[in-house]
Amino acid sequence: MNDDQHYKSLHERISYVVGIAAIPAISVMVFTRTQLGFRQINIFRQLVVTVFLLVFSSSSRLSINIPFVPSYQGSVSPVLGFVVAMLAAGWWQKKIYKKNLAEGNFWHSYSMGISRLNKMFPFPYRWAEQFIEPALMMFVGMFIAYNMSVLLGTWLLLAGIGMSV
Repeated sequence: MNDDQHYKSLHERISYVVGIAAIPAISVMVFTRTQLGFRQINIFRQLVVTVFLLVFSSSSRLSINIPFVPSYQGSVSPVLGFVVAMLAAGWWQKKIYKKNLAEGNFWHSYSMGISRLNKMFPFPYRWAEQFIEPALMMFVGMFIAYNMSVLLGTWLLLAGIGMSV
């Protein structure tokens, strides 16, 4: 085998890093963006996130009580709540994509979506997606890591970093 076949080009290395960074980022983008591409909401990525978070959260005993529900005696893990919400939001995004496709509204299947911040504030198109949204996610991740769950907060921090890549 040639030595040239062992080396990957810079573009291949960058695309590999972007693909790895997209795993935590997509788990948050189902909440923060609309019109995500069908292939971006990949069931494999969602299962990787689910298994990873649930395995690591099983060792953590940090829980929060559900407020304003006096009949509920137990507690719910913030990580489990995030995983369920992520799976539900991903399912909803896929349902909307299929509905738009059936109506003849085509959208690129690898689209990273449109930030909801663009609809609320007059930011330039890419600013919200590359700078403001990741910074907000990193801030939320640090807040949650300090107050609720270190694992979930760290995951959201990694998701914010992944969104900026």
